[in-house]
Amino acid sequence: MFPMIAGGQINLVPNPSLEDTFRCPSDSNVIKTKKWFNPTNYGTPDFFYVANQGNSICLDQAPAHWGGGGYNNAWGNQTPHSGLAYAGMAVSQGSELMESPLSDSMIAGKKYAVSFYVSVGDLWGSGLDLIGVSFLPDSTVDYTGAGTLPATLTNDAGNQSGNIITDTLGWSLVADTFVANGGEKYFILGNIDVANTQYYNSPNPTAVYFYFDDFDIHCVDCSTSVPVIPDYPEISLTPNPSNGEFILKGNFPLGSKIEFYNLLGQRLSEIEIAEGNQSLPISLQLAQGVYFYEITTGEKKMKSGKIVIAK
Repeated sequence: MFPMIAGGQINLVPNPSLEDTFRCPSDSNVIKTKKWFNPTNYGTPDFFYVANQGNSICLDQAPAHWGGGGYNNAWGNQTPHSGLAYAGMAVSQGSELMESPLSDSMIAGKKYAVSFYVSVGDLWGSGLDLIGVSFLPDSTVDYTGAGTLPATLTNDAGNQSGNIITDTLGWSLVADTFVANGGEKYFILGNIDVANTQYYNSPNPTAVYFYFDDFDIHCVDCSTSVPVIPDYPEISLTPNPSNGEFILKGNFPLGSKIEFYNLLGQRLSEIEIAEGNQSLPISLQLAQGVYFYEITTGEKKMKSGKIVIAK
């Protein structure tokens, strides 16, 4: 995946849209996301992937298990905000949490912009306001089992109090800022400030389920940021929407291919891409609708996204 850059600064979340994945050694049919962890010994955050390959628990994923499924799952029906993957969990009363490292330590006194997208599981019909992140200098995870959480997590950045999120159809942006103490290298996501949380239509506060996608954490007043050179030059698939006729442009390494999927995760076609800088016409004989594509070279993902065919 390309590094995400916002406002001229580097995104510190190493796998921001959960697209960087691995296959479980115990079951190669199960796919999970890299870098993200369950910091507790209770609950199972969930990973959702285009082909329902996140449906089973990955027994090899430390420190604790993740569940999951496809886009039509036990908590609702949602497509990713971008790409092919997203995560989900029951967020109220701290029942489930997610943790990720940052790609670099935060600098004392510097302001950081924090943002991510959420959507309420539409089978739950409820919502809440205080979804946020807590920044820590050390991981709560010991990587040999479940982690031990600090006695008190601080709600450092997240959704504003009183702004109760209930949207089940689309994705809602959560955006805030945080002034670093210095040395923060990890963050935990969830319902951190349980005592002050406000709910909507929730007979059981532990049953508020949210999907998550597209995280961004970057320094807004750092002068030391440097440009990041992507692993691959920019790749484009245009026009989008289209009647089924596309042009794929880019400089492709040996062994590249593009695959197309429907919303059920079924692979519809696969096209080998010759090595070199080129424009490749692609004709898809598909019905009107939304589809997903993934471009890979070997086992490395170069780009993925959504296309719309309109006739």
